[in-house]
Amino acid sequence: MPSSYGAVSGVYDRYTKNVDYKRYSKLIAKTLKENNIEGIVLDAGCGTGTMTLLLAKLGFDMIGADVSEEMLAIASEKAFLAKAEIPFLRQELTKLDLYGTVKVVVSTLDTLNHLESKAKLKATISRFSLFTEAEGLLIFDMNTPYKHKNVLADNAFVFDDGEIMLVWQNEYDEKKRRVKITTDVFSPEDDGLYARESDEFFEYDYEIKEVEELLSECGYALLSKADFDTLLPPTEKTERVLFIAKKVVEA
Repeated sequence: MPSSYGAVSGVYDRYTKNVDYKRYSKLIAKTLKENNIEGIVLDAGCGTGTMTLLLAKLGFDMIGADVSEEMLAIASEKAFLAKAEIPFLRQELTKLDLYGTVKVVVSTLDTLNHLESKAKLKATISRFSLFTEAEGLLIFDMNTPYKHKNVLADNAFVFDDGEIMLVWQNEYDEKKRRVKITTDVFSPEDDGLYARESDEFFEYDYEIKEVEELLSECGYALLSKADFDTLLPPTEKTERVLFIAKKVVEA
């Protein structure tokens, strides 16, 4: 079950300021242009809608979907303030059900790592395929087992912007192929004390080959896979892989 990021939702944008959303959105736009792709784009696992809005500003007709009611409320407010007409749907990606088809599905920032089994990952990719037009694209990234084991590992991270503090604790389980992530958000109250909100979720390991096999089984042809940071072929120390696949035209 993908995380709803309940406790983190209200401060999520504060602590993802280091994420280069603009670079990523321009990379997506470039990919669509190179493949002569036009049409509706679904941002699957859109969170607070940052990527959704950036792609909308680049001229794409967007839909956002996420399981988190809190995240979607923030996304809707941001779209309203930006005067962007974007429908946001509260849905589990494993049960995605759109009103019609889209030309592109994007799923960014390790959204699919939250799916706890190959069966759930396959179900999600299958739903993407079902609602994607022939020759449409699927663009997504995933954290690698290397990152889970060696970067997130059992480390703790503290983010403090002078007002709100987020404590992020990881616990890697190699046998279960997952990293447990516990978050505590401390925010000031009127009486001078701090309120604490806690959340817990998981990211799961998937090897590149496993993902490739699932794409093929769900009707996609892999166009490319690359190290997200360098855009070069993935290495054994790649932390995030960017996948681009095309919906196969049935004979």
